[in-house]
Amino acid sequence: METSQPKRAANRKEKSASFPEDAAYRLVQLFIRDEEKYNERRTGGSNKGKQARQICLEKWQEELAAMGCHRTTEQIYARIRGDLIHIRSVLTEETAERGKTGGGKAKKSKKLDTARSMLYEHMEGSHTVLGISGGLEC
Repeated sequence: METSQPKRAANRKEKSASFPEDAAYRLVQLFIRDEEKYNERRTGGSNKGKQARQICLEKWQEELAAMGCHRTTEQIYARIRGDLIHIRSVLTEETAERGKTGGGKAKKSKKLDTARSMLYEHMEGSHTVLGISGGLEC
């Protein structure tokens, strides 16, 4: 008799390779350092030129490889994108929770690893405007 194994859903996404904690922490540090360039929308001189995001991913790949964490740029992109999505969802949930009225205990926020907690702290204040004293332009 054949033993049947459960079939995976055809449209189910494969998980990317996990990152060691120190590499994930370093990746978040690199993202915070290069965030403006990573999110830059200016294009290169030609269609064949590399975008700023791709250049950042390649630099990060080299720095992570120097630490002994060899990942492709696609894996690095998937990790940072997943972290950003996760942190934004946590921030959205907390904002919704703060806006509720009524008594009772507040819902506990999700536990984050050290890398994601650093990204959370960075993104938590990212909506504030810098350079304007007291809300008035000088």
